[in-house]
Amino acid sequence: MKDFIQKNFKGDPIIWIVLLLLIAVSTLEMYSASTQISRENYNSEIWRHFVFLATGFCIIFAIHRNIHYKYFAKIGILLYPLAILALLLLIIAGKFINQPSGNLEIISGVLSVVKVNYAVRWMEVAGIQFQPSEIAKFSVVIVMAYILSKNQKKDESNKKAFIPAFIMLLIPCALIFKENWSTSIILLVVGFCMMLLGRVSTKQLSWMAGVAIVFLSVFLVRAWNKADEPYSPKSKTEQTQNITDRAGTWDNRIVSYIRFKRAKLDDTFKVNDDNRQMVQAKIAIANSRFFGVGPGKRVQSRTLPLAYSDFIYVVIIEELGFIGGFIVMMLYFILLFRAGVLANKCLSAFPVLLVLGSTCMIVMPALVNMAVAVGLFPITGQPLPMISHGGTSIIVTSLYFGMILSVSKHIKEEEEQIKVQTKENQTVTS
Repeated sequence: MKDFIQKNFKGDPIIWIVLLLLIAVSTLEMYSASTQISRENYNSEIWRHFVFLATGFCIIFAIHRNIHYKYFAKIGILLYPLAILALLLLIIAGKFINQPSGNLEIISGVLSVVKVNYAVRWMEVAGIQFQPSEIAKFSVVIVMAYILSKNQKKDESNKKAFIPAFIMLLIPCALIFKENWSTSIILLVVGFCMMLLGRVSTKQLSWMAGVAIVFLSVFLVRAWNKADEPYSPKSKTEQTQNITDRAGTWDNRIVSYIRFKRAKLDDTFKVNDDNRQMVQAKIAIANSRFFGVGPGKRVQSRTLPLAYSDFIYVVIIEELGFIGGFIVMMLYFILLFRAGVLANKCLSAFPVLLVLGSTCMIVMPALVNMAVAVGLFPITGQPLPMISHGGTSIIVTSLYFGMILSVSKHIKEEEEQIKVQTKENQTVTS
């Protein structure tokens, strides 16, 4: 058994262990959350989730075994324009779908744009539905790693890379922002970190950070002032208008979060439509205690909508306790640490940036999801990578893991070749 594992599963063993533990947690908690999905007549979605997990694992295995990390640059350069075209198509086609949910066929039976609950985030190609924003994130990481690595100079900042890298980052962020602001911000932050690691000029990065801080400050001040207004239940027309206007949706989420954090949970506090999810999540976590109520025995989190997706971390804490929540959180930090160790072993800039960019694209959404669950961040809709329900998220996260393990495998092989060559040179010299 040991020989079989060593022969077939190359790369960092700790990263493999983290991956398998995340899949195990996802399987356990999604099975537990299936009662809610069953009530909604979507029991088949549970099996669909397990199929995606199995498919994702096969993708990781195939990539790390068969694709050298140097070929990812070509894949990213090919995917990037396709992702941008898909995002543009979503924006344009979404204008023609008047119903809250529906499809608009672009090419009959081949290509269509899908609208779900007023959100135009999905596309269907030959019966396969996916989110172009996830493909865009994946391609941006690769393209930025390629651009930044090509402009490296020893002991000098990378001034030439800033403009092309910034443009490649800004275009998808701008196209995603209205429909999915949290994804856009995460992509922007990861891109900034990659440019920092790529030794882009500090002056250029300071300018970029300054503009972002000013924009964020203006938005938060506006939200803070808006939160001073007393809460009043919205009419059905106003609720529909808020949902339809995606910018209004995330604006309302931030205002609701500020109101919730200001409120005192005493006799005068009232649960309303805006804070119901946050209150239920807080009660579920408070009732979990140290070891939790046990798998499948959750009570409070059953009342949470989308507990199997956006609030899966609340389910984990209620059932497995603070110890379970801490272990899951540490799995992502261990992944980040091992990515740093792996990057330190790389002999060129491209695999370094590829590994760290891919890892950040896994860890950052995870931290945001967990922060939302425990009340440290407004509701965003970010999934918990490799755990939450969602096919596109699982497949794209699997691609990130595949790239990381591919780099790990080939770096280890390069180290072994260098050792062999060094010994041969020493033998010849002696």
